[in-house]
Amino acid sequence: MSTVDTIVKEIKSFGDAKYALHHYKFFKCDGGYGDPKDQFCGIRAPDMGRLVKKHWKDVAYENLKKLIVHKVHEVRTFVLAVLVEKYGRTDETEREKIVKFYLAHTNHINNWDLVDISCYKILGRWCFDQGDYSILEKLSRSKNLWEQRIAMVSTYWPTHRGNFKPVLGLAEKFLSHSHDLIHKASGWMLREVGKQGEAGYKMLVKFLDKHSGSMPRTMLRYAIERFEPELRRHYMGK
Repeated sequence: MSTVDTIVKEIKSFGDAKYALHHYKFFKCDGGYGDPKDQFCGIRAPDMGRLVKKHWKDVAYENLKKLIVHKVHEVRTFVLAVLVEKYGRTDETEREKIVKFYLAHTNHINNWDLVDISCYKILGRWCFDQGDYSILEKLSRSKNLWEQRIAMVSTYWPTHRGNFKPVLGLAEKFLSHSHDLIHKASGWMLREVGKQGEAGYKMLVKFLDKHSGSMPRTMLRYAIERFEPELRRHYMGK
C-alpha cells in the first residue's frame, strides 16, 4: 500500500528548485490568478508519469483525500492523474465514487493545469456516458473561476464524440465573462468543435456568424486559429 509520506517523499525527490520557481511564476502565483500559498517542488512531467504508473493501483482513497489538500502543487497533480488512471480502468460504481471525490475537492483544483489534465477525462466522460450535463451547468454558475473552467474544458469529451450542444451552450453563456482564462478555455473548446469534420466546422461557423462581433477577442482568436488567413481576417474584422 502506497502511504502518504512515501508518495510525497518520492515526488519531492525529483524536485528542481529552479524549475519550481519557474512554475510558481508561470502559474501566476506571484500576484496573479494563482494561489500565492501554493508551493512547487519542480518535478517534471515524465517523472510524474512514472510515479503515477507505479502507485495508481494501490494508493487508497483515504490517502488520496490527504494528498489532494497538500500544499505542494505537484502532489495534487499526482492525485488527479491517479484519479484519471483509475477512472479509465474501472466500472461505473467506482467511476461514480471518483466523480464524487472530484466534485468534493474542486477547491484544491486551483489552477488551469490541474483542471485541464483531469476534468474532461472524469467529469466530461461521466456526463457523456450518463447523458446528463447538469453537473457542468451547475459548475458554470459557480463564482469560483476554476469550477467555471472545469465546466468548459469538460466539454472536450462530448465534443470529440459528436455532441456539440454542451460546449456551444457554455460558450454562449461565457461571452460576457470577464476573465481571460475563461476566454481562452472557451475559444479552445470552440476550436475543437471545428476540428470534428464537416458537421463540427459548420456548427462553429454558425456560432461565429452569430457571435463573433461580440466575442472577447481572445476567445475569438483561439476559436479561429485553424482557419485560413482570409477567413480569420473576416471574423476578426467584425
